[in-house]
Amino acid sequence: MNNGRRRVLLLCDWFLKYAGPYAQALARRDVDVAVLCRDHAYEFGGDRAERTRVLDAMRGSGVEVIEVAGRATSIVHAAAPLTAARRWRPDVAHAQSEIHDPRLLASLGRTPLALMVHDPRPHLGAAPRPLRLRLWRQLWERRADFLLVHAASLADGLPAGKPVRVLPHGAVVRGTPLPAPPTPTVLLFGRLEYYKGVRVLLEAMDVLWEERPEVRLLVAGKGPELAAVPSHPRIEVVPGYIPEPEVEALLLRASVVVLPYLEASQSGVGSLAIGCGVPVIVSDAGGLPELALDPSFVAPVGDAHALAGALLRHLDDGEAVRAEVLARARREIGWDSVAARAVEIYDELAARR
Repeated sequence: MNNGRRRVLLLCDWFLKYAGPYAQALARRDVDVAVLCRDHAYEFGGDRAERTRVLDAMRGSGVEVIEVAGRATSIVHAAAPLTAARRWRPDVAHAQSEIHDPRLLASLGRTPLALMVHDPRPHLGAAPRPLRLRLWRQLWERRADFLLVHAASLADGLPAGKPVRVLPHGAVVRGTPLPAPPTPTVLLFGRLEYYKGVRVLLEAMDVLWEERPEVRLLVAGKGPELAAVPSHPRIEVVPGYIPEPEVEALLLRASVVVLPYLEASQSGVGSLAIGCGVPVIVSDAGGLPELALDPSFVAPVGDAHALAGALLRHLDDGEAVRAEVLARARREIGWDSVAARAVEIYDELAARR
């Protein structure tokens, strides 16, 4: 500790979008925060301006940002930032999973470490991970003192013998919910992979249109399953990476956001939606039901008819439901609420050493 303030080093290769608002929330709780990250913009679709906005927001909140340049094998580029990270002298470190850079692991020394495992198991249909990436993940898991997951239901996918703590996936929560759109619209957006259940949704929409032909389906994002979406007068496709500043404009068009996943850990898309007061319809997979307002918003995995039924029940939900969704989001996954829980975990972690 320094002057009674906890000092936390956040490390990430990917998940900078997650680490940015999270670091700001910790700073609002009088935690001294530094973020050690790679200097690439892969998760931003290569948009370095969007990445810069995330970094600038952190710095504006008093968060120290330490960037590591160059390839993962470059010692020359890493010497100064890694030295700066060690001299910062954190009491605890908190890393996001999928760090494939040995230089970040070397920066830790003996600092107690919590590792957030965003996806404890490989997603359904995903290509086998290269051996070197599997080995890096195992090294981080062995080094960690605590393993973190976004929902209690995900703990079974973690290695035995490590303490596990639950830290919800946070979201920025608006002051008021977005209004419902004039045209009833179902929104699916994000990375369109097989496990996201795009084909189940398309089957559900055919069932739904028998009763509500005026409903529109909006699909936004990129990925291999985009090819499964047919050309259809009731379907609009917005292809490509969706920058964070454009997400709210999408959500303004949504009566509901649908997460028809065949398998899941948690969903940043779902967190974004309820943080704007937009209801989510989810499949009963992983931690997704925790995003739903109540069980009527949940459908069995792969059941297109049940999914259509849930959509029909909630397409016309009004202001009262949206206000309830927003209030629950603020209470359970607002970044300030998540940061309060994180500080408890950090205190427990520091005490173990």
